[in-house]
Amino acid sequence: MPTPLKSKVWLALPDRKYLTSPYRLYDESRPIEPVEPFTISLVSCRIAEDLDGFLRGGNDILIASKSAIGSNPQVERVHFYGKDIPAGEMISDLFANNVLIVDEYTGKERLWLEINIIEVDTDDGERMATITALQSLVERTGSAFPILAPYAYPFSRVISAINKIFSKLERDQEVIRVPFSLYPAGQITRGRAPLQTGVYVVFPEPQYGNAFKMDDSGVLWTTEDRQADVTYATFAVVPGQSVSTEYLRNQKLATLLTQIRADNDNSERSTFDFLQDTLLDYQNFRMLERYKELQDKPNRSKAETNRMEEIYDSYRMIRPYVNRES
Repeated sequence: MPTPLKSKVWLALPDRKYLTSPYRLYDESRPIEPVEPFTISLVSCRIAEDLDGFLRGGNDILIASKSAIGSNPQVERVHFYGKDIPAGEMISDLFANNVLIVDEYTGKERLWLEINIIEVDTDDGERMATITALQSLVERTGSAFPILAPYAYPFSRVISAINKIFSKLERDQEVIRVPFSLYPAGQITRGRAPLQTGVYVVFPEPQYGNAFKMDDSGVLWTTEDRQADVTYATFAVVPGQSVSTEYLRNQKLATLLTQIRADNDNSERSTFDFLQDTLLDYQNFRMLERYKELQDKPNRSKAETNRMEEIYDSYRMIRPYVNRES
């Protein structure tokens, strides 16, 4: 049985009966390796108590997250917004699961993540307008980035509702907030959890992990085989990424807009540096697209062939992705 200790973050591994400490590496898991892509996705959430403080039939719940890799800014996402959720009901029908997609991990950067659960009181019209806008953002960008909402939906009522929600979150009113970090395997010391694959469980208050076990559906149970009457959220860290390049561009755009909005004094990188990197990545991507477009033409002109050579000579970053024999 795991060593008795209290923590807000635990790891559920398939061959272990009880939740186990995330501060160790296990044979059933593995660290995320350098150059490897990985995905963090929210799986489910359970709210045990009445956050509203009044017995009105259920909680009006919004689930959001903030995440950052290395010194990048903390980008917000919304995963769920629902009305009259009964206390104790599992929430798994999220309209956006993605928390963070890393297409190439350096193996040196810390992952920072915060899960936020907030009780939101809005009128039905405002709530439905907000849900519609967030769901539409998911359809257009792959995730509900609130910072993109004013550009995608310049409607004052929707933007006002979103701003109202996040100003409440900033004031820490009726919020369950769980921040934590996962570190590269080479930087592990006591008190630092490694960035490894698996299903994580986060609690708003420290819990004994050996008091809980998880079934195949992701529900927690006590050692007496009763469903655990506690508030928690679960998320998964898995290798690989299965999103489109469009999603990755939108994620980078949301990161850029977050950086521009933030106070530069609180960041290790200036907005100008971040903007330069972003534009460089975008330019390399567009040049790679253009090179392959010209390469696929059946009857290239001499000018088009020369343009391919110019792109190859000028944009060194795309060379590993170019097949010169075609």
